[in-house]
Amino acid sequence: MLGVTTLPQLSERQMHWIRWGLTVGWCGMIASLFWEAPPALPGLLLSIDPNQCVLVQGQCLPQQPTAIALSVFWTLVIPGSILVILFLGHETWRRLCPLSFVSQLPRALGLQRKRKVANRNGATRYELVKIRKDSWLGKYHLFVQFGLLLLGLTVRLLVANASAIALGILLLATIGSAIAIGFLYEGKSWCQYFCPMAPVQLVFTGPRGLLGNEAHQGQRQTITQSMCRSIDKDGNEKSACVGCQSPCIDIDAERNYWETATKPGRKFVQYGYLGLLLGFFLYYPLYAGNFDYLFSGAWLREANIVSTLAQPGFFLAGQALPIPKWLAVPLMLILSTGIGYGALLMLEKVYRRYLKQYDKTISSQQVIHIIFSICTFFAFNIFFFFSSRSLLSNAPIPVHLLFNAIIVLISTLWLSRTLNRSSELYARESLANSLRRQLGKLAVDFSRFLEGRSMDDLKAEEIYVLAKVLPGFNQELSLQVYKGVLRETLEQGNADSASSLEVLRPIRQELNIKDEDHFTVLTELSSVEPDLLDPKKRRTRESQLRVESYRQALASMLLDLVDSGMSLQEAMQRQRKQIQFLKLEYGMTTEEEEEVLSQILAGEKSTILRKAETLQEQMRHLADRYHVLSHHGLDAQTPVFKLLRSTAVHHKQQIITKQMLGLLEMLGDSPEAVELANTTQALVGNVLPEILQTPDGTLTWKSRLKPAVYARLEAIDRKAIAPDSAPPPPEAYSPEADLALTTRSLIDVLDELVYDLDPLIQTLALYGLNLLDAQAAQTQATQFLAAKQQSHWLIRETAQNLLDCAHTQSAQEVQTLIAQVVNAGQPEKRLFQQPVIRVGTDASNDIVLSAPTIAKHHALFYLDGDGFSVVDLGSSPTGLYVGKQHLLGDRLPLQPGTLIRFSKNPDPAMTVHWEKHPILTPKLPTETMGTLDKVLLLFESRFFHSLKPDALIELGRDALVKVYPKGDRMCTAGDPSDSILLLIDGIADVVIKRGNNEQVVGTVNVGETIGEMGVLTRQKRSASVIAAFDYCRVLVIQADKFDGVLRQDPEVSRNLLVVLSSRLQSMTSQVKANANSGRS
Repeated sequence: MLGVTTLPQLSERQMHWIRWGLTVGWCGMIASLFWEAPPALPGLLLSIDPNQCVLVQGQCLPQQPTAIALSVFWTLVIPGSILVILFLGHETWRRLCPLSFVSQLPRALGLQRKRKVANRNGATRYELVKIRKDSWLGKYHLFVQFGLLLLGLTVRLLVANASAIALGILLLATIGSAIAIGFLYEGKSWCQYFCPMAPVQLVFTGPRGLLGNEAHQGQRQTITQSMCRSIDKDGNEKSACVGCQSPCIDIDAERNYWETATKPGRKFVQYGYLGLLLGFFLYYPLYAGNFDYLFSGAWLREANIVSTLAQPGFFLAGQALPIPKWLAVPLMLILSTGIGYGALLMLEKVYRRYLKQYDKTISSQQVIHIIFSICTFFAFNIFFFFSSRSLLSNAPIPVHLLFNAIIVLISTLWLSRTLNRSSELYARESLANSLRRQLGKLAVDFSRFLEGRSMDDLKAEEIYVLAKVLPGFNQELSLQVYKGVLRETLEQGNADSASSLEVLRPIRQELNIKDEDHFTVLTELSSVEPDLLDPKKRRTRESQLRVESYRQALASMLLDLVDSGMSLQEAMQRQRKQIQFLKLEYGMTTEEEEEVLSQILAGEKSTILRKAETLQEQMRHLADRYHVLSHHGLDAQTPVFKLLRSTAVHHKQQIITKQMLGLLEMLGDSPEAVELANTTQALVGNVLPEILQTPDGTLTWKSRLKPAVYARLEAIDRKAIAPDSAPPPPEAYSPEADLALTTRSLIDVLDELVYDLDPLIQTLALYGLNLLDAQAAQTQATQFLAAKQQSHWLIRETAQNLLDCAHTQSAQEVQTLIAQVVNAGQPEKRLFQQPVIRVGTDASNDIVLSAPTIAKHHALFYLDGDGFSVVDLGSSPTGLYVGKQHLLGDRLPLQPGTLIRFSKNPDPAMTVHWEKHPILTPKLPTETMGTLDKVLLLFESRFFHSLKPDALIELGRDALVKVYPKGDRMCTAGDPSDSILLLIDGIADVVIKRGNNEQVVGTVNVGETIGEMGVLTRQKRSASVIAAFDYCRVLVIQADKFDGVLRQDPEVSRNLLVVLSSRLQSMTSQVKANANSGRS
C-alpha cells in the first residue's frame, strides 16, 4: 500500500477564524455579482479576443466581458471544492464550507422552531424539531439532495453560467434556504438532508480522503470528526453534536460509508452522478454543435443568455432540433443520469457473474465498494478533464499536460489507497484501537518491549501481536482487557448485546477468549450496568456524543460556581434558565437529563451503594427464577430445567456474588456493608460457601473482607430463599391449583429467558417452553427464524427442528375413537384409529366383552365423515342402548360423550368420544437428533456432566447417533479407541473372550459411557460391547473432538480424573466380587 499519511487537523479556534474569513469573502463575492460588469481585463477568461469566433449552432457567439466573481466561482471555487474533498477529505470541507456556517445562524441566535411534547408524568416541555430517522425525509433524503443538485445544474446551464445576476440570485436563494432549514430543524439538518453538495461529497470522499484523518484511530472519540464542535472557556475543544442524523458522516466518515452502502438512494447517487456529470459536459457540444464552445470558456462570456431559453436546445449534424433549451437541458440531465445508473448496475451484475464464474470470494459489500471507487476515480478525472480546458484555455499545451498529470496522480493515489479498504479491515482497526486503549490501562511498562516507540505508534496488527506476546498477559488480564473493549463497543453503539458476539469475534480469537467467556463478561456488565445492554436504552454513537456534549456543557457552566464554594444544587438553581436552554439545544429527554445529573451528583460511596442495590435486585430476580425452576410440582429433574438452573441461575449467581463481594471489600466494615452482607447471605446462600472457600486471585475472601462482614456471610443458617416469603396458602388451596400457578410462572420465566444474552439459555428456554406451551414455542421459533438479525446457529437449528416436528405431527394426525370401556367392573381406556371397530365376545373383535347378553359379533363403530356412527348387527335380542335410544338392527350417528350399553344392565358399557391424534404406530429408533437433545444427553451422563456448556455444545454438534439391533457389536476388543459411546437407549453387555468363549463381565445402562478409558489412555479396546435390547442407540463422540475439548479447558481434565477414579474403584470391586464367586 502506498505510504500516504494524514494531515494534522487545525484546531477549532483556528478553523473558526478561517470560516469567518471565507464567509466574509463569499458574501463579498456574491455582492460583487450584482455590480456592473468590469471592463475587459487581460488574462485567461475575462478578456475577449475580437478575432475569435466561437460557433454556436452555426453562428458566431455574441460575447461580453465576464464579471470577475462569476469567473472565479465557476472556474476556481467549484473545482477547488471538489479537489479539497477528494484530497483532504469530507471532514475538511465540512469545516470550511461557508454555507454550513451560515446555516447555524438561527442556532447561534437562539431562533429555532420548537414544539410542545408531553413527558411520561404528564408535564409538558418544549424541544427543537428533529428530522426523524424513520421519517420519509430521513429515509430518502439522498433522492431529495440529488434532485436539488440536478435542479442547480439545470439552472446553471440555462442562465447562471454567463449571468452574474442569475448566479447571485441562485446563491442568495441557497443561503436563504440554509438559514430557513436551520430555523425549522435542529442540528446540521441543512447539510445532512437538503444540501445539493452532499451527494458530491459522498461520491468524492468514498471511505476517506487521500490525506483525510481517521476517526476510528487514536484516542477515544469525544468530538466529531469534522464540524459540530465548540470551545470552552479554557480553549479546549468539545463536542456540540445534537444527534441530528445517525449514522453521521461528520462523526466518522468511513463508518458512515460502510453502514450506508445499502441505504435507499446511495447506489443511485454514486452511479447516477457519473451519468449526470457526463451529461452535463456533453450538453455543451450537443447544444453548440462543437466542443469549442466548452473548451474555449465562451459559455462564461455568452451575451443575452436569457434570450436563448426558447431557442433550440440541441444542434446535431448541422441541424437544430425543435426542442426549446429550457426543456432540453433537464431532459438531457435526467436521461444521462438514468443511463449512467442503468449502465453501472449492469456493470455490477457482470462483475458479480465474473467473480462467481471464477470462484472468487468477495462479499457483496466489497463488490459495491470496488464499483463505487472506480466511479469516483472516473468522475474526478472527467470533471477536471473538461473543466480545466476552460480554466487554462489560454495556457500553453505543457501546462495542460502537467495539470492533467497531477489530477491523474492524485486520483490514482486515492484509488490505490481506497481499493484496499474493507468493512472487515475497518472493524479490525477499530477493535485494535479499542484494544490499544485497554492495554494502556494495565500497569505495564510497554517501553521495554517497543524499542523506543509508543503505543500510539503501533499499527493495528502490531497491537494484536503485542497482546499475544506480552509477558505475564494471562487469562485474567485477557478477560479484563476484553471486558473494557466490550463495554466501549456497547457504549459507542458499535454493537448491541446480540450482535457483539459476532462483532468482537476477531478480538476473541486474538486474545484466545472463548464464546462462553464473552457471555460471562456480558452477564457481569448487565448486572452492574443494566442500561448498557437494555435495547430500549441503547444509544447510537451520535446520541452518545450528544449526551456527552450536554454533560460537558453543564459541568463547565457549574464549575466556577462550585469552585467558589457554592453547593452543586445551589449552582443549578442559579443557572436554571441556562440549563433549560442547554436541554433545549441538545434535545435532552427527561431520562437522559436524570442520568447526567446523577453522574454529576454522585459521589464515590453513593456510586458503590447504587451498584450494590442493582446487584441485590439481580439476586432477588435470580432467587425467584431458581424457585420456579426447582418447584417440586413440576418435573424439575427434567434435563432441560436442570441445565437451565445451572446456566441461567447458578452461573449468574456466582458472577453477581463475586461482584458484590468486591463492593463489600471497598465498603469495609461500615453499617451498609454489614446490612448488604446479611441480604447477600440470604439471597445467594446456595453459591456463597463455594465462592468463599475458593481464592479470588492470590488472596482469599476471608483475608480481603472485614471480619464482621465475613462472619455475616459465613453464617451457619445458610438458606437460598426467595426474596419475599410466600404467603400462607388460602383455605381453598389445592395442589392442582398450585401446579397450574407454578406452570404459569414457569412459562413466564421461560418467556423471559428466551431473550437472554446467552444463546444456550435462549435455546433451552425455547425447548422448555415447547414442553409446556407448544403453541407459544412455535410462535417464538417462527420469530427467531424470521428475524433480520440472524440468531445463533443453535437457536436457529432448534427452532427449525421444533417447527418441523410440529408440522410432521399435525400432518400425521388422524381421527381417533377414544372408548372408556367398563367390562366386568374393570374400567379401561382404548384408542382406535382404524375406520371400523368391531365389538363382541369373539376374540377376533377389536373390543372383546364378556356377558351373556352380548353376541359373538354384536356391533360395529365406523368412521362417518368427521365423526363416528354405531350399527347394531341384529345378532342379539337385547340390541344396543345408545343414550336414551334403543337400537335393534339399526344404525345411529354418535355424539361425543354418548353412553352405550349392551342391555339394561350398567355393565358392560362404554362412553365414546373422538379427536385428532398422531398415528399410533410404533416408531423405530432414529439416527436423527438435534444438537440440543445431544447436549442434554451429555449433560445427564456422569462422565460428561462436568464439562462446561460450550464444550457440551461443541461435542454435541459433531456427535453422531447410531442404532444397533439386538446382538450387534457396538465395539470389538482390539479395535482402535477412536470414539466414546454414550448409551442413550437400551441395555448392552460387556464381554471378554476367555478361550473360545465370550463371557459377560458387565452391563452398560442408559447414561453410561463406553470406551472412554481407551480414548484417554490411547489403548485399544479392552472388551467388546454387544446390544442386549431390541434396539440400542448410542451417541458417538469422536476421539479427536474430545481431545480438542480437553486441550481447551484443563479443568475438564481434572474433573474427569475424579470420575475415572470412581469408575476404577467400582470396576475393581466388581472384578474382586466375580473372582470370589468363581472360587466359591
